[in-house]
Order: sequence, then C-alpha cells, then structure tokens
Amino acid sequence: MESKKKTAVQIINDMIVQELFEAKLSGDALVWQKPFFVYPKQNFATKRVYNSVNRLLLGDDGEEFYLTLPQVNELKGRVNDFNWKYVFSNYKKERQVAEDYVGSGFEEVYSRDGVRYAARWMHSYNKVLRLSDTDIVAPEKTTFQPRTDISEFIDKSGFIIKHQGSITKYDNETDTIIVPHIGRFNGEADYYNEVFKGIAAATAKPSRLNRSITNKGNAVSVKKQEIKEDLTIEMASCACLLKFGLTPPIKNTTAAIDKWLDAIKEDENLFTVAAGRAEKILKFLGV
Repeated sequence: MESKKKTAVQIINDMIVQELFEAKLSGDALVWQKPFFVYPKQNFATKRVYNSVNRLLLGDDGEEFYLTLPQVNELKGRVNDFNWKYVFSNYKKERQVAEDYVGSGFEEVYSRDGVRYAARWMHSYNKVLRLSDTDIVAPEKTTFQPRTDISEFIDKSGFIIKHQGSITKYDNETDTIIVPHIGRFNGEADYYNEVFKGIAAATAKPSRLNRSITNKGNAVSVKKQEIKEDLTIEMASCACLLKFGLTPPIKNTTAAIDKWLDAIKEDENLFTVAAGRAEKILKFLGV
C-alpha cells in the first residue's frame, strides 16, 4: 500500500525530532539549535529570501543559494546530485460563502467586490536543490570600492544606509535603508542599483513625498498599489544609475516578465503613472 504523502508540518517535525534525538545521544542538548540562523538562504533565480522555519529546513550546510528543478532547466543547467531539500510556504485557500456566513475554526471571513468569502491559511512545501548540486556557476563577485561621488550624493541627501541581511528594504520606523554588504553583489551597478532602490523607497515617507501604500480596499486593489510602487522604484533607481554612468543590471526571469505582462493587462496606466511618480523622486533627489 502506498504511503500517504507527508505534510509540510510533518516534515518539519520529523527533522526536529531527528536532530533532538541525535543531540541527546551526543550529550549536547544544544547541537540541534545551531543551524537556525547561521547562513543566509535564498533562491538563486528569484533572490527570494528563505527565512524563518526555512532556515531550519535548509540546515547548516554552508550553502547560500537554492533552485527548484524547473529553474535549473530554465537556466539550462544540469543536476549533479539530487540532494533534495524542502522549503515551507503558506497560501490562502478561499471559498465563496453565503452573505450571513460567520466562519468557523481558523477561517477568515471577508467581502470582496460584493461577494462573501471564507478562507484559511494552508501549508505546503516545495523541493529545492542546492546550487552546488548543479553545474550552474554563481557569478564571481568582483571587488570594488564605494564610489566617492555617490557616497557624497547620499550623505548630502541625508539618507542613512545600514549594511546587513540578505535583502534591500526601507525601515520606516528608524528611517534607515537596509542593504546587504557589498561583498554580496557582483559589481558596482548591482550594488548601487539596490542602494538607489532603497533611497527611492525611502522618499515615500510623509515628510518627503508622502507616497503611501495603504492596505485598505480589496486584495486586488492593494496588489495593484504594490506593483505600481515596485515599478516606480525600479524606474527611479535606473535613472540614478545612469546619472552616475552605471548601466542598470538586467535580471529578468520568465516569472518577472510574466508579472509585468499580467500587471499591464490589469492596469493599462501602470507605466505612465509609475513614470510620473519616478520623475517626482528624481526631482526630489536633484537628479
């Protein structure tokens, strides 16, 4: 009889139990805790960061990059060793319900476009391979020194850059732009593209351009706002790079291209509106 496929939660629990059992035998009850947050983990193709429980699932193997098998095929790579790892994800499964439905258990009940829905978060997992299990070679990181002219531009603008983590983001609470260390990038353009994206995101602050994204409205409306902001930031960053004589890096995967094609279908004014917002950012920065 074929065994039932394990759930994501069961896989996680089995792994923890195994680690704990091995730790118990070794006499060191802390052995199993070490892999949690040692190495940064991310998808090689999409740059998606694997965090939280996925750090535990991927383990303390010294590996930074992972790929799904379709991504290996898309990059025309070959798998040398099928040493599968698992990554955990959540997704919302919704169903249409009657207008007077109040929900049960852990269901979330809401209305969208006049229709009542009930939804609950489901767990799933995907199998990934370590980059080192393939013949795909990560681009060699080139060493470079920070550009004095760009550093002066940033200092004059009053933005605070902090180097840490695996992704670029703007921390609204501290008004700080978080960027990975220079050593994580493949050259000047790659690094400063992220720096300028962080700066562009920071201009949304109310005391600057007040370009806020709200979570009000239905999910479709919020998603449109997020995509428009992403495109605005991309446009502004590219313009800043060109100002300093750097060529914007091209990183378009099939998924990224499909994302923009779908976005244009949903909003025909996407690029014109984003371009106008990007122009305001450039004027604010004096570019």
